[in-house]
Amino acid sequence: MEITLMIEGQEKTFTQSFVSAKYYRKSLKLLKNLEEGESDQEATLTEQYELIVDIFEKQFTADQLENGLDARKVDEVLWDIIRKDILGWKPYSKMKQDMEQAENSFLAEALENLGKAK
Repeated sequence: MEITLMIEGQEKTFTQSFVSAKYYRKSLKLLKNLEEGESDQEATLTEQYELIVDIFEKQFTADQLENGLDARKVDEVLWDIIRKDILGWKPYSKMKQDMEQAENSFLAEALENLGKAK
């Protein structure tokens, strides 16, 4: 797996070929806490940054991660590293596509039902 960060004005790519199974457990725990609302968004974001720094064996710091990651890609990068690469879920792009399709299907059905109600 890899991550690209902007550090000191240059893009730097970091790779990690081995991820200990302990990060599978830590990822599950983090997501459980997130789903149960046990921490606020800022604390959860900090936890995710720290987890990623650990996964990449401190090749960069949490500050470098936060400052070097494009804000428009935060959700995608966090999803793909923690959920896709560690837990084996579908990629962020596929998840977003599935959500859009479900939303469009829901809207189409709602409009169809609205038309039948008239």
